[in-house]
Amino acid sequence: MVHLNPPQPQSQAANGLGIASMVLGIIALVFAFLPILNGLALVLAVLGLIFGVIGLVLKGRRRGAAISGVIMSFIAIIISVITILFYAAIADSLFRSYRSMTDDTGGASRAPVSVVAEQPSDAESLV
Repeated sequence: MVHLNPPQPQSQAANGLGIASMVLGIIALVFAFLPILNGLALVLAVLGLIFGVIGLVLKGRRRGAAISGVIMSFIAIIISVITILFYAAIADSLFRSYRSMTDDTGGASRAPVSVVAEQPSDAESLV
């Protein structure tokens, strides 16, 4: 018996971890530039990196999404760390300048105090 249809090559299964890694990497890249959300971006990027590496190790799965997820997550980690350090340096600078303005005054600003000598009034000089 002759088979007319040659055997079809097996298609690779979708890589759910690779897709998750790519999505987390994209979100982390967007959040990495935002002052309050860059800490969250760091967490998402680390998760994306872990999922991407696991997605690359799995055999018989597509690797494109996992590779792009690992790359984007790695870039997001670098950007998040840099922006966190940058915002921390700005906050430290602001705190130090505020502290230098309020040292030894109990929170009040350092305004020059002018002393005015009392002049005797005319009523006191007559007595």
